[in-house]
This record gives sequence, C-alpha cells and structure tokens, in this order.
Amino acid sequence: MQMYDLPDARGHFGPYGGVFVAETLVHALDELRAAYERYRKDPEFVAEAKKGNFELTPVAGEELERIVNGFFKADPLVVNKLRELLK
Repeated sequence: MQMYDLPDARGHFGPYGGVFVAETLVHALDELRAAYERYRKDPEFVAEAKKGNFELTPVAGEELERIVNGFFKADPLVVNKLRELLK
C-alpha cells in the first residue's frame, strides 16, 4: 500500500492533498466525523454495538462503496434475512 492510498486523520491525501468532497458538504462531513468520534468512545454506545455484533472499525470510502455495492447485488432472500436479523 502506498503512503497516500489512505487519508490522514483530517481526511487529506499526501502533503498537499485535500478532502475530495464538494465544498457544500464539508460542514456536514465535519459534523459526521465529530459524531463518529464521540460515539465510538461512548461506553454505552460501544456496549450496545457489541451486543448487536456490530463492528466499530473505520473503513476507507472505496472499501465502503465496494461493500455497499455488494449488498445491491445480493440475493433478495439473503437481504430479507439480514433485515430480519437487524430488527
């Protein structure tokens, strides 16, 4: 993996890089990041996530896109079963 394959803590790529997001979304993205950081350190939230077998691991955008796209290709029976399990 190259040094600039993943963003740094501020979401920047490389020494001059920026965040690849529309300027109008920067504030919303900053709020989302702050909420994620707050909740991933919240003992009650972490306990609830573990109880539901949810993994609280940050994922790069490209990997997340691959995972989500995989869900759209999944068998409808599998999707419905997953919905049942997540209730």
